[in-house]
Amino acid sequence: EIAKEEDPYRPVTANMNTNITTTGIPLSKTLDVQGMSHRNSTTIDSLHKLLPTKPLIASECCSCVTQRAEDTQNDSASILGSFSADCNRQETSYALSKKFVAGTMVWTLFDYYGEPAPYYWPMVSSSFGSFDLAGFAKASA
Repeated sequence: EIAKEEDPYRPVTANMNTNITTTGIPLSKTLDVQGMSHRNSTTIDSLHKLLPTKPLIASECCSCVTQRAEDTQNDSASILGSFSADCNRQETSYALSKKFVAGTMVWTLFDYYGEPAPYYWPMVSSSFGSFDLAGFAKASA
């Protein structure tokens, strides 16, 4: 209600990273567009069945870890292989095949400093992006 009072022209949306089909339904009913993080096909279909007229968007997907041009993983040197290069395609194809899903926002486009998963010190940046810190495409791009 407050969002519509402040701006009656734009749709209200929210990203939810919970079990939307159980705990999120009260909030989902107040939204114009339902966003969801890292939800699988079962959750997307279940939510659509519960709220068949609600537009959906996969507002965060694909935390796929890879490094550029590394074909072999070496854990002792903290080198990730291109083992999940197809991860983005696999995670977006289902949502994009559904007419009731507006699209998918891939998280993240670029690696970034912070969240050095799946390794920690001495790494200082994430490996989630489709492009590395210098802007070069990785196999997942």
